[in-house]
Amino acid sequence: MPLPTTVLYILKKDKTVQNVLEAENLSPNSLPRSWFSASVVHLSRNKKDDLVVVGNPPVSGGNLAMFWVFRATGQGYNLVLSASAHSLHFENPRWNGYRTVQLTGFTAMEYSKVWYRFEAGRYIQYKEKSGKIEELRDR
Repeated sequence: MPLPTTVLYILKKDKTVQNVLEAENLSPNSLPRSWFSASVVHLSRNKKDDLVVVGNPPVSGGNLAMFWVFRATGQGYNLVLSASAHSLHFENPRWNGYRTVQLTGFTAMEYSKVWYRFEAGRYIQYKEKSGKIEELRDR
């Protein structure tokens, strides 16, 4: 879906995005929308369309992507999670009425999984697991 202007405004203030803008010799006002892809997600059972945004190159690349999760409000969108990982997965178990989020990362030898749940208006890390990649193959 097209990136809403209010979300683009929030992304301009993100430290990772600012670093890439500086490396590319661009001003925040010329932030390309092509650097991002957005999809609708429903974080809670309300009818509002929340968003997950993933960074495209040059914001993300290789084995890591930047993810931003936005909750729809009557005034626009609130950033409720910002993190880098290999993948992001929304899970059905809910906390405070909102879906939990799992971020997964990989290196050549190890994996890590981090879970977040919704508290006080944003996603907070509550659980982490890591291990050797071979453990995943044994399951």
